[in-house]
Amino acid sequence: MINEISIIPVTMENFENKYIHLIADLFNLYKGKMQNPELKQVLERCCVTSLPDLNADTLICGINPSYNNKCPENFKFSDLKNAPYFSTLHDIISDCKSKDSIEYIDLFCFRHTDQKIIWQFTEDPIGLEFIVEHLKITQQIIEEMHPKTILVFNRTAAIFFGVNANPNADEPEKRNIWMGYKFSGINADKYSELKDLPNVEVKKIV
Repeated sequence: MINEISIIPVTMENFENKYIHLIADLFNLYKGKMQNPELKQVLERCCVTSLPDLNADTLICGINPSYNNKCPENFKFSDLKNAPYFSTLHDIISDCKSKDSIEYIDLFCFRHTDQKIIWQFTEDPIGLEFIVEHLKITQQIIEEMHPKTILVFNRTAAIFFGVNANPNADEPEKRNIWMGYKFSGINADKYSELKDLPNVEVKKIV
């Protein structure tokens, strides 16, 4: 997906100053408010976020960090070349000439291994509020980064970008508008190296 939204990039320092506390404040606001004990426990684990260079040309978007018993710690994508999951992403970009201009971000910063928990949040009225408010912060980050290319390898993450949007659906939960992006096709000949890869779609945000 190619992002053509005209946003002036900001600096790395601004990401930490502007967004770390916004994400932490969001978690603190919703902690203890969920009726579902599993959702309540997820928010008690605290948040973890990548620390992207907001001037990156390419952005890889995941869905959320997995959970382990370690103390939560924010991270740099470039430091995780040998870590599970991230090593695969680094292998994918290994032939790119501008690897230093590729960054990673998760749409959500709560720690949980089973991604189905996201839909449990959306089924809870307060949990849905949390998901929406979190996504607003993430979308603001992405649009300030203004990457030339966004790579989404996670199907659930793609849903939140709006690739399956159906605004005319009778039931709101089936509309899948979320971040509200609209897409158009793009000349696939420019991306001939992707033709042999399964389940790859190249779209432009309009």
